[in-house]
This record gives sequence, C-alpha cells and structure tokens, in this order.
Amino acid sequence: MNKNKIILSIIGILLISFSFLKLYPNLIKPKVEITTTQTLPNREYCKYGVFDYNYELYIVKTGDTITSIAKNELADRNRIGEIILLNIGKYPSLGSQLSYLEKGWEFRLPPKNKIIKDPNQLQIFSGHIHENASKYFRVSADPNLSNTYIYDYPSSIYFIESERVNKQDIKTGVCFEAVIENDNQLTNTIVSLKTKN
Repeated sequence: MNKNKIILSIIGILLISFSFLKLYPNLIKPKVEITTTQTLPNREYCKYGVFDYNYELYIVKTGDTITSIAKNELADRNRIGEIILLNIGKYPSLGSQLSYLEKGWEFRLPPKNKIIKDPNQLQIFSGHIHENASKYFRVSADPNLSNTYIYDYPSSIYFIESERVNKQDIKTGVCFEAVIENDNQLTNTIVSLKTKN
C-alpha cells in the first residue's frame, strides 16, 4: 500500500512540474545578450532540413580487415568499434563475422578527430538564422518554424563562405549549414557552422 502512495505522489509531483513549466516557459530560458538584430532571408535560397552527416566513404578492397581499415584510414586500430557501429545497419554480418568483408562494400568512416558513440551523433542542420546570441543560435531548419536552438561549444568553428570568422561576424537572416553533435541530452552543439553573405 505504501508503494502505491509513493508512486502516486511522484506522478502528482511530475504532473504539477510539467504544468508549471507549460504555464511559465520563460522561467527556464537562459538570459542572453543578443548580438545582432533580427532579419529574414529570402527563403527561396535556403535549403531547409535536418540531414544525415556526410561521413567519408571507404570502399573495401581485397585483403582488407576491419582492423587494417581502422589503422590505415583512422590511424588507430582501436577504432574498429566505431566503424562497426556506423555500418552494421547496412552490413549485419559485422556483428558476428568481423573477419568477413566483401570487396566493394562501402563503409562510412568516423571523422579522424571525433569519437563516434552513436550512429546519429552527428547531423547536418540547414536553414536560416533568426538570432545570434552570446551562447547559441536560434535557427530554423524548417521555413515555418523558428524554435531550434544550437549551442556554442569551445571547439565550434564558424565560416562565411570558406573564410573562418568569429561568431559575432555571423549575421542573422542568412542561410546556414551546420554540423551538429547531439550529446543524447537533447542538446545540439555546433561542430562547425557555415553561412553565405
């Protein structure tokens, strides 16, 4: 009987908490300094969506092993788990027969400078920028929505065309494409962000 009361109490507290957050959503938004004014781009020129990350592809050759691919392509033979993780959906035999590779298989390779722990860890966001704030961008990856936040990270890099710039140089209203890392806590952090003038 006491367990049921505890469970009901917990459910009641959660319902009250969710109701409070729904009524007062601005209480949980961080206060930030807006660095630029808001403008809207000509949306015809922006490509919108959330897309799979463009992993480098490797074509399996005769004599290749998972270990040799990791060693030769990633300079670390211990990264075989990442290669398997990114490719087991397409090649299920990787889960049970590591020594069996077919010539011509196309493997997605993880970036050399980033450890991959989840096949959906990296994604491409594309759309336009609504706001450039001190710790995040508010962007739209859908022309009808504007509530996606992508957050700065100490290693985030920014480009206008192909020239590397500081974050404050990125204007609002421009089209963008960003490599985003999702840390499984619903936080989208910026790996790199590129805009056009």
